[in-house]
Amino acid sequence: MILPLVMGLLMAGQAEAGRDAGQRYAAVVVDHASGDVLVGEEQNSLRHPASLTKMMTVYLAFEAVRAGKVTLDTKLPVSARAAARPPSKLGLRSGTSITLDNAVMALLTKSANDAASVVAEGLAGSEDAFARQMTEKARLLGMKKSRFKNASGLPDAEQVTTARDMATLAQRLIDDFPEYYPYFSRAEFKYAGRTIRNHNWLLGRYPGTDGLKTGYINASGYNLVASSVRGGRRLIAVVLGGKTARARDRQVMRLLDDGFASVQIARAMPELGIASANRAATVAKPVLVASAAKAKGRVTRTETVQGDAKATAADDGADSKVAAKTKGARYAVQVGGYSTEKAARRHVRKVASEVGKKLRGKPTVIASSSKGKKIFLARLLGYDQSKAKSACKAIKRQGHDCLVVRS
Repeated sequence: MILPLVMGLLMAGQAEAGRDAGQRYAAVVVDHASGDVLVGEEQNSLRHPASLTKMMTVYLAFEAVRAGKVTLDTKLPVSARAAARPPSKLGLRSGTSITLDNAVMALLTKSANDAASVVAEGLAGSEDAFARQMTEKARLLGMKKSRFKNASGLPDAEQVTTARDMATLAQRLIDDFPEYYPYFSRAEFKYAGRTIRNHNWLLGRYPGTDGLKTGYINASGYNLVASSVRGGRRLIAVVLGGKTARARDRQVMRLLDDGFASVQIARAMPELGIASANRAATVAKPVLVASAAKAKGRVTRTETVQGDAKATAADDGADSKVAAKTKGARYAVQVGGYSTEKAARRHVRKVASEVGKKLRGKPTVIASSSKGKKIFLARLLGYDQSKAKSACKAIKRQGHDCLVVRS
């Protein structure tokens, strides 16, 4: 498939700062519409889900509502066992009750373990019975390697999943319960006079993000499943085993950035290297939104090969000063993708010539290859996030497409 190929091209040579280098790390990015895996690393390796488990708990809750077994207003009793669950918790007291609606909100914002047990006991009689239902449902959904032992994700050596399975669960939540999916977008909810904020930091901060769930236990590291929509296209990213919450969030954003870039390339150039792609390059039409730049300086060319961990500067009239000046600048503006280097150079220079000096950046052509096929990405390097966004806005005002990416 073209999308995995393009994803490999985009990911080649890019830094992976923010990810845990340990064996717990696993990741996948899935195109929701097609189901294509854009990138996967240890995507089928067993990991502990932590509070991502609550996504399956909520799936079964929504299923019970649709089947008429309960309503969102049904009051579920709080047992002594549920009330005694360790944090994170809502602080429910034994002998009281909570509506299913509030319990679901507590699961998805506070990641409340006591609320998870309440839902499990209310729907299946016991949490053990509910966990068996969770595993059975996982098999039916195609989550072949997942096994659940509780409804919360609290530590259990036998409770396992994979990044790919979690992406599948996210897809099914979105597709099977569109009327309830907005629960995952709530940044906060009020309960018992308190305002409880969602643990998912990407909501409201990474454009287009509308769910789904965070998770953490010592055995898992920091986990996140995120769904984001850009240009009418939805991608689902999963990172398991992040070293810190911040590092996990950065890695998910980086994966989504690259995923959306790969989708744009695939839309414009469905067959790399064929005549239509060459024609597009000949007439200098960008096949990918990319930022740009025509500058007085020379264009730096960077060669990367799929699978390489680093990009190396080719001798193209540029020297180490370019790399030194852009070191530490984590963002770039991409203005196009072409099947020939000449077309990419021509376009990046044209765009740069139309952008003010303060927003120009370093014009660069990234050449990536896989299986004998190449694509040349035209970029301006050397921005922080704020300046990259400003540069992209300026470029769009000149009538060009552009995309802010992490470099």
